[in-house]
Amino acid sequence: MKYSKLVIKIAVIIIFAGTIMAFIGYVMGGKTNIKSSGLYISTKNVNHIIKNEELGEFNNVDIDVNLDYIELIKSDKNKIELNYSEDLNKVDYKIDNNNLTIKQESKKLVDININLFGFMEENKSYMKLYISESELENIKINSNYTDIKIEGVSGNVVNIKCDYANLDVDNLNGKSGNISMKDGNIDLSNIKIEDTFELKNSYGNIGISNSQFQNLISNINDGNIEILNSIIKNSKITNDYGNINLVDSYSEGINIYCKDGRVELDGSFRGYTTIDNKYGNVELDLDNYEKEYGYSIVNKYGSIKINDVSMEGSIINNNNSENTINVNCTDGNININFEK
Repeated sequence: MKYSKLVIKIAVIIIFAGTIMAFIGYVMGGKTNIKSSGLYISTKNVNHIIKNEELGEFNNVDIDVNLDYIELIKSDKNKIELNYSEDLNKVDYKIDNNNLTIKQESKKLVDININLFGFMEENKSYMKLYISESELENIKINSNYTDIKIEGVSGNVVNIKCDYANLDVDNLNGKSGNISMKDGNIDLSNIKIEDTFELKNSYGNIGISNSQFQNLISNINDGNIEILNSIIKNSKITNDYGNINLVDSYSEGINIYCKDGRVELDGSFRGYTTIDNKYGNVELDLDNYEKEYGYSIVNKYGSIKINDVSMEGSIINNNNSENTINVNCTDGNININFEK
């Protein structure tokens, strides 16, 4: 279950050990930069390429770079700010037919910059893109290990692929989107999506707050999903190993599948609410009255409580209601509390 995380941890330990060895070599008079297959271990300030340039008009953005971090920032003018080590691949950018393309050359197989002494801030490589357009048509970002932050920038279609890093998006409006990550945390706040938004994260957490989605599809292999104070008309949430938690939220149809973890829903959940949890507890705290729901509760190994009343076996209650709750649990406790 945790094999991939174990491999990553071992790799980090090996890199750390190599860094210590590099530091010892430096203290003993060795070179300040070790270069091997695109791996750079810096023990003092390195020379940087610095650019700060205003840009023309554009409404499509296509970014493919690998720096320490990039930011997309709402502004009153279009501008790009670049600051990266001269040892890294060159970053080129151009505007053609209303499309802004920012690419990094691919001469080296690997392009990793490791700074000693706490990853010195002055050695970090980054890009900041300031955007004046109120709503872009397309936002596309592709990166392997770059932390990404987007604030106050909107796009009709948003596609982000980032393998090993963290993503932070605040105040974004759009029609549809897709976010795909392998290992890292996704934090979304003040998001409004008119159509379908897909989230995929192999190993890491997903956090959503103060947001609205018409259709949300979320898939995670190993991590926690937490949604706070949000409206999600329809959603499908899959989590293999980790918890699923919705607090002060509203839904008109939610489908949850969990292999091993805790499922907690708090708020108003209308329409069809389906929860399939193999190993873990299920707890629902609903803002609606029991008479508003029909429900089917099946639990193979574990207890069932409805409004603090213990029940045994499978529970079926058909109130001829348009709202339905279906809970199927293999091994865990089920606790459902309706408004009293």
